[in-house]
This record gives sequence, structure tokens and C-alpha cells, in this order.
Amino acid sequence: MYFDVRLVPIAAADLHPLCRDIDKAEVELGTSYLAQLKTTHLYSIVSGNWAPENYAPLRERESKRATEARDWYGTVTTKPTQLGRRIALCFQKLGLSASHEQTISSVHGKVRADILVDRTPIAPSNVILEMKAFSPENTMPSTIAAQVQTTLKRHAQFAGFLQRQ
Repeated sequence: MYFDVRLVPIAAADLHPLCRDIDKAEVELGTSYLAQLKTTHLYSIVSGNWAPENYAPLRERESKRATEARDWYGTVTTKPTQLGRRIALCFQKLGLSASHEQTISSVHGKVRADILVDRTPIAPSNVILEMKAFSPENTMPSTIAAQVQTTLKRHAQFAGFLQRQ
């Protein structure tokens, strides 16, 4: 079993136009917005096309797009399931086999993936995305670290690197 953990931030401005009407399961997604998502660091990792020389760290920029995304982000942090469903739909529209809220089993246990991407024939074929959408008021490093630690523990148990207690 392959076990690789990465914390990959994504700009809210790259998700915002794709995640309007987030409560709706089926929506029309704009081609240009999907193309923008396809250029993100997240998509390159999930699709198996990440190239270190193309990586550029996120930079906060002042723009109308960034301001609208910042305002929008505060409204979706209470809807992580819908956010995961929409991101999975975006990945599907971009040609990946993605689904949300999937339970995966191993000989060591089970884990529920916020988003599961099957990218066969690329190895490893399954990629589990765990969403961490924090409200803007709750982004203390200790809060984020605690959530990441809990996720790491669950996945380490799932992979058999850590015994269940």
C-alpha cells in the first residue's frame, strides 16, 4: 500500500465560480472556470501530472475576484460535504473518475474519503482528498494542526502504519 500525504492549499478564487449554488447536485460549469481549475497545483497532483518546475506558491492578491471569493468562502465552510461533491463533479468534468463521500476498506480498517479519485492506470491509482475548509475566524495554527493530526491518524491506521487503540 502506498501512503503519501500532502497539504495542498487552493485559492478560494479558483473554486468560487465553480461552486455557486453549492446546494444543487447538478449544475452547468463554465468551461473557462474548469480550465482555470485545471491549471492549479491541486489538479496537477490529483491528475498525476505534477511537475515541480511548474509549481508556484499561492500568493494573496488584491482584486475583485479575490474579494468576491473571500466573501463567498465564509459562506461555504459550514457545507464541506457540498463543497466536496462539487469539487468531485469538477474533476469528473475534467475527465477524472471522482466521487465524493466514499468509504474505502483495507485489511487494517475503513476510512471515508471526502473525495476519491481513481486515476488508473497512473500509480497509485486511488487518491483520497480530505477537505479542510476552515471558517475565516477559526484559522489558528493550533486548530488546523489538530485537524490535520486527526486525519493523519485515521489514514495511518487505514494503511496499517498505526495500530487502532
